[in-house]
Amino acid sequence: MEEKKTNWGRVALAVLSIAFAVFVLAQVLRIDRTVKDFLSDPFGLGVRAIDTVNVGTGANTGTGDPLRTAFIKVNRLIVMMDSLGIDDLTTSDITTLAAVAEIADTTEVAVSLSEYEVNMGNYLLRELQASGADIKALPISATQVATAYKELADGTAYYTLFYLPLSDTITGVKFIQRTQGGYTAADSNYVALYSVSGTTYTKVATSISNGNLWKGTSYSLQTVPFTSAYVATAGLYMVGFTYNQSAQTTAPSIYSWNGVGAISQLITGGHKLTGTVAAQANLPASETAGDITGGDQVYGVWLY
Repeated sequence: MEEKKTNWGRVALAVLSIAFAVFVLAQVLRIDRTVKDFLSDPFGLGVRAIDTVNVGTGANTGTGDPLRTAFIKVNRLIVMMDSLGIDDLTTSDITTLAAVAEIADTTEVAVSLSEYEVNMGNYLLRELQASGADIKALPISATQVATAYKELADGTAYYTLFYLPLSDTITGVKFIQRTQGGYTAADSNYVALYSVSGTTYTKVATSISNGNLWKGTSYSLQTVPFTSAYVATAGLYMVGFTYNQSAQTTAPSIYSWNGVGAISQLITGGHKLTGTVAAQANLPASETAGDITGGDQVYGVWLY
């Protein structure tokens, strides 16, 4: 009889041990589920975005949220703000947040050249560069392949406006000779780069004067280096060049872009996209926008 009691005691102890183990396992599983639920939805908002209260199309129209639904949405926002510690913010914290927001609203953000080109850049320039062309900048408004041409006139200085989006080293100028010139050179024949300050242009780099400058083979690429490379900061620049002769059989011409007269009207600061100054034996050390007579062709030169 005594042995039988002992066996029942062992059975009871085993049952209690199993029950306790099941209880502990259930608690572990419940905690694990709670943690996973919190990580996937910390504010209890579900997978949807935060709901705003639908106020309906007008007062007493019955088209908005029922009162209970509206307060459920409000409570969700309260839970979210409470979990973020909104009630713990001090006056100093709020002042700091306001200052940061103001700084963010007024701060200029620097972007890379590739980002600039994607959003603002000249697609023709990017396409030519991708194809292997050694080009740093095209004239303003040059957005397609040049198909027109400009015949050069004796004793004339020609100017074309450029914009350089980022600082770069400019080595010289290139152009495509459309018609090979037949002439006897006089005075100066060369190209120059001008920096821009207001409406004043200041010469910062030049090529050597070359009487054969405009005698390249027709339809050939011409490269004209400056006497020394120029480290240019971002901004506006003007390229100028001259043609001077004492005797001529064939006037030289270079490729250009047509139809810029309408675009020029958008510029109200006095600048000309392109233009000329007559009776110029040499390019001056400085030039003013008011001295340039605006033209309707952008001359086909580019910076490299």
